[in-house]
Amino acid sequence: MERKIDTGQIFSQAFDYWKSVMRFNLAFSMLYFGLFMLLTYGLANYLGVWEKFMELQSVTSMEVYLKKINELARSKDVMLFSLLSVFCSGLVFPLHIGFFKIFKKIDNKEEPVLGDLFEGYQGANFIKYAVYYILWMMIYRFMSQLVFPAPLWVMLTLFVSPLMYFRNEPLGTAMVSSFQAMRRNFLTLLICVIGTAFISYLGVFVFLVGYALTFPFWNAMIYTLYKNIFTEEINNNL
Repeated sequence: MERKIDTGQIFSQAFDYWKSVMRFNLAFSMLYFGLFMLLTYGLANYLGVWEKFMELQSVTSMEVYLKKINELARSKDVMLFSLLSVFCSGLVFPLHIGFFKIFKKIDNKEEPVLGDLFEGYQGANFIKYAVYYILWMMIYRFMSQLVFPAPLWVMLTLFVSPLMYFRNEPLGTAMVSSFQAMRRNFLTLLICVIGTAFISYLGVFVFLVGYALTFPFWNAMIYTLYKNIFTEEINNNL
């Protein structure tokens, strides 16, 4: 059963979840960005893209610099790197799923552990979530070229991951369920997505390293929204 909920209440609950797992937020960001940078660096080095970008450091003329950047952007190696970097993001995405288990344990009065962050890598979960995010990113990039509003795509797919995790729904079914939830709670989700994006990226502008703590706020918000919108189900399963 789905119902409309108060955005103030949602943000308050999300902040409580986020603050209660602060030690996991930092560990998550270090693992997430560290692994992603390691994968993309290895990929760039393998394709020879890294050396080409390093050569730009010796360019002092802005005009020449911009010209070389444009040439690189149109090169086959850089275009291939851009495409394959999507796969790198898919490999680290399952780390997000671990927060669902952590928040579930908190609701059950259990003590979460660091190993819970790797829930998304258990068995077939890794393939399921990695493939989903790779498809998500490819569609997102395509829609961005069509000037498709990013917040709308995020809202359309906001509940796909928790639906796949808690209900074990196939990707197609989860997409439909997520769309139905968005349609019934459009304004609430719009406010929450924009507000969460602002809070999440606030760490970049306040303190650069603060992003490691504010970025995981997305996970707390998604879980909170799921818990409030799919009320009956979450109460039976958590």
